[in-house]
Amino acid sequence: MDKKLLISFFILYLIVPNLINANVQIDGENNRQEYIPFLQDSVNNYNSVDKSIQLNDLSTLWRLSFDSIKMPDKDGSMGLLGFYYLAKVSPFFNGGIVGYSAIKGNQGGLFVLGIEGDIYCRLISKLWIHSGLFVGGGGGKVGTGNGSMMRSHIGISYDFERFKVGANYSYVSFPDSKIQGKQVSLSITIPTQFYYTNPNFIGKTINDLNMLKHISGSSNIVFKHVYMGIDVKNYFQKLATKNTSGQVQDDTIWLTGFELGRFLTKNTYILLKTSGAFKGNPHGYMDFLAGIGYNYPLIAQYLSLSGKITAGSGGGGHVETGGGFLWETNIGLKLNFTPNIAMQIDGGYLNSPKGNLKAISLTSKLLYSIETASIVPTKKSKNTDGIYTFYSWAIRITNQVYRHPKRTHNIANDNVHLICVKFDKLLNNYIFLTGQAHSAYSGNYVGGYAAGLVGIGIQSKAILNDQLKVNAEMLIGAGGGGHLAIGQGTIAQSVVGLTYNFNHYIGVRLSTGKVFALKDDLNNNVIDLGLVINFATLIRSLNH
Repeated sequence: MDKKLLISFFILYLIVPNLINANVQIDGENNRQEYIPFLQDSVNNYNSVDKSIQLNDLSTLWRLSFDSIKMPDKDGSMGLLGFYYLAKVSPFFNGGIVGYSAIKGNQGGLFVLGIEGDIYCRLISKLWIHSGLFVGGGGGKVGTGNGSMMRSHIGISYDFERFKVGANYSYVSFPDSKIQGKQVSLSITIPTQFYYTNPNFIGKTINDLNMLKHISGSSNIVFKHVYMGIDVKNYFQKLATKNTSGQVQDDTIWLTGFELGRFLTKNTYILLKTSGAFKGNPHGYMDFLAGIGYNYPLIAQYLSLSGKITAGSGGGGHVETGGGFLWETNIGLKLNFTPNIAMQIDGGYLNSPKGNLKAISLTSKLLYSIETASIVPTKKSKNTDGIYTFYSWAIRITNQVYRHPKRTHNIANDNVHLICVKFDKLLNNYIFLTGQAHSAYSGNYVGGYAAGLVGIGIQSKAILNDQLKVNAEMLIGAGGGGHLAIGQGTIAQSVVGLTYNFNHYIGVRLSTGKVFALKDDLNNNVIDLGLVINFATLIRSLNH
């Protein structure tokens, strides 16, 4: 099979049939859905409207894995960290989004994005066996050719109830390069639950949790504080910092990115953040960090002091980060304009222990906070009064094609294929905000090209039995790697498209448009095709 079609067929074959055709299992006692997301409306009854409000329960999991891969030409080993978010699609199948990055060795800056399907079953008692296949694309300092990557594994894990610890035999391959390896890997898995409802409830409000149907009483509902942020940051590098070629490259690096966080207590939170460079060094630098923070109120609910410690990986753009491992400490001030919207300024120190990158960091961010509904096993009586609103979202997993994009030095002229993960927040029935991550997996010399984009989109009212919509998006962000002619990394993209919905939750979207660099020669057509997953969450106002 043509490698250029591999990811598209993988999505369609493993994910779509399960989502459209499988049956929904309901727990008889609580009437809570345990798996098969977004299936309460079949293809044949798309136009039926369920007037009841049902909060559905989907089993999900977070997983970390570590592979030590022997590199070709006796170049040591690369430590590859995997970060997974998978959903229980059927009783024996998980599917979802996965990212890998280098954190050990001398390949700092390798990042890969893709999708994975896992099958699993219980052996005895608390011992499980599982096997999976990952396909995706990426690269970095190490040569990965067209960027395509595959990882298969089989392993066992022991269930400690709150988490699972596993040992796996894995095979990692970049088919268009010499990089491949068979090794024993380790993993830790944390089960979680995700609660959602019909996306057509967008903007609907209720004032009594007892209005919710098919759950074991409103006293089981709690609300958890989460936030999302858009960042602009500067890394002020140490003077005379040398790059991967041993030359001085110490300019200030400008970056933009995203941050997601969830509060564990009133003031303590965990967070994930990623950013990519758009100015100050050759394009291609990006990083991904996770950690813990604490928010200390200073002036009532208006001003607070925030501190956090994060660790992760980074590299690219000839920035020397050694094996890729980074850690960062930050302290900052957060000013709340409303209960939901805040501005924060952070100062900190970023360090690559095995590399040359040592930098003072300065970050400005716009934060949006909400409280989302979840269910806990408690019988304590809760106050059910208040204002509760349904917010609608969409996750898109697509295959995007750059049509004959301009390369540096004209080294190639073929198409570039990328896997894309896109997260949309609908403001109303017609306008949405979007954040997107794109990573190349096919095309000559494009291994390592990646882009992060944010923007705004519009969609029309549905036609043809409420199943077809017209869409348009305007995006801007940073990209780098893969020898594409994008200057220091700032790119923009505009697309128009059509979305066909099989039911209220599942659809496909076909889009076409332009991608171009703001300060270089890249200016090419794009075609984008992929899966759309729509859902709504129940939100409580923060000014309760």
